[in-house]
Amino acid sequence: GIFRLWGDDYLLLNWAQTFDKDSVNSLASLDPARIRINWERRTVKGVGYNLNYSRAGKNYHPGIGFEMRDNYTRFGGQILYGWLPGKNSPLQRHKIFLDGFMVLNNESKKTESVEIEPGWQFSSKSGFYGTFAVKWYYDKPDTFALSDAVEVPAGEYQYQGITGYFATPMGRLLSTDFNFDFGSFYDGWRISFTISPRWSLSSNLEFQGTYQFNQVEFPDRHQQLSAHIGRVRASVMLSTAMSIIGFVQYNSAVNKIIANIRLRYNPGEGNDLYLVYNEGLNTNRYGENPVPPFSDSRTVLLKYTYTFNF
Repeated sequence: GIFRLWGDDYLLLNWAQTFDKDSVNSLASLDPARIRINWERRTVKGVGYNLNYSRAGKNYHPGIGFEMRDNYTRFGGQILYGWLPGKNSPLQRHKIFLDGFMVLNNESKKTESVEIEPGWQFSSKSGFYGTFAVKWYYDKPDTFALSDAVEVPAGEYQYQGITGYFATPMGRLLSTDFNFDFGSFYDGWRISFTISPRWSLSSNLEFQGTYQFNQVEFPDRHQQLSAHIGRVRASVMLSTAMSIIGFVQYNSAVNKIIANIRLRYNPGEGNDLYLVYNEGLNTNRYGENPVPPFSDSRTVLLKYTYTFNF
């Protein structure tokens, strides 16, 4: 449910519950439930806020869904102050904000993660957009792996970094998105940046490329990870009813190429036919034992949807 309380203030309520045949399923219990409450003041001028609370119980198992954590409570939100500078300014609007969240374990009541992020966001009248922020993290994870040779041991960590995002106007023949993130990272440091140019040759043809670089190092443990990810995407509108999208991605961390081609036929609203071809390729076959096949996976999908109006 979404409820308008007054003015620009809105309240959002979400509830989900899983039912398992081998457990007691009580609607009055929070153990198999996932709840979310969000109170938001929607504004681009003056004081605004977005405050949220969420909780997942110990017996909440979404099955075909996805949860990054189990049995937790999360408090978070954003407080902001925005300006509309006026006709003499190149900026359309901008704001300062404070983002943050805290995650608690429901069983131990101890803090698992905290993030605090003050920053500035702007959009210009010519279409430029950007965000710059400083982040502080607290995390208490179990041991997890970044690759076969690099892992972060279980422990209690505090670290900080600087992040930013910048985008040129979308309506131009060539536009670009750029974001970066660098600073300390658990007991080491990291640097990450991504650039995504888009080339709109016409209303029927668009190319988009992405290059992402990630460098993570843990000097005290003599571990490091360098990962390069490249993506190319082409969108072709053959007509108002038919389009083709092609996508290719290379990831140096796993030495794989993933290719995807999707044909969509849309003769009318609510009526779609999709033909999809997926291929996964190994790029470092002879560096592994046993030697994997050149083609790691191949899939052909056919999907048809039709919407009935009553």
